[in-house]
Amino acid sequence: MSRLAEWLATPASLIETARTTLVPLYQKLLPAIQDPLWRENLSEEYFVFHLPPKEPLSASGLLEEHCDWLARLLRLEGGSLSNEEVAEALRLHLRYSPDDLFIPDWAAAVLLDSDCEETLQTIEFTNLQLLEFRNIDNRLDDSLKAAYGLIHKLTRSLLPFWRSHGRDMRAVGEAESRGQRPVRADRQRSKAGGRPIPGPRLPPAGYALSLGRLGTQHPEKAGSDRGDL
Repeated sequence: MSRLAEWLATPASLIETARTTLVPLYQKLLPAIQDPLWRENLSEEYFVFHLPPKEPLSASGLLEEHCDWLARLLRLEGGSLSNEEVAEALRLHLRYSPDDLFIPDWAAAVLLDSDCEETLQTIEFTNLQLLEFRNIDNRLDDSLKAAYGLIHKLTRSLLPFWRSHGRDMRAVGEAESRGQRPVRADRQRSKAGGRPIPGPRLPPAGYALSLGRLGTQHPEKAGSDRGDL
């Protein structure tokens, strides 16, 4: 499994296979998509090593006796890691019962559980949210580049800039609005409940994954970091 994790560290062929598989579905749905934007370089892969909670695999045994192996799976590394790196990789582990274990990291997660469909769905949802943020960021960058290109034209124009380039300004404003909408929604939920809310209600395992991928340690910090995205 360690060799598999190392191979997944550079999943170019796997991504290409998945993309090739999705192209026919995309072409079929294309007439119903408004403003389609297919990016060949936009992907957010995430791997879950799902292990059944049976002997000799146990949550306590894995954490105590096979911590280096777990860290290599999480970091998608084939070689040994330092003690500091192992401790950092396992920092956000979560256990709901003595038999289960969930350890999220940026590129992969280790899940020791049997009835875990909800957890897997939450992982997929969290990864989709991250991909959506990346897409918004890319579109905003494209709009800003186009806006910067208008600067020289504006300095030479005899008309007020809001008349000659109103459409471009609206496009930049719409892109900025898309990037701010998730943050504003979080702030509204925070004010309504009287306390910071980092995101939607998630199962414990999915909540740990959200904190891990955002690089935070506790709910208050997670809420403030998400507001800075």
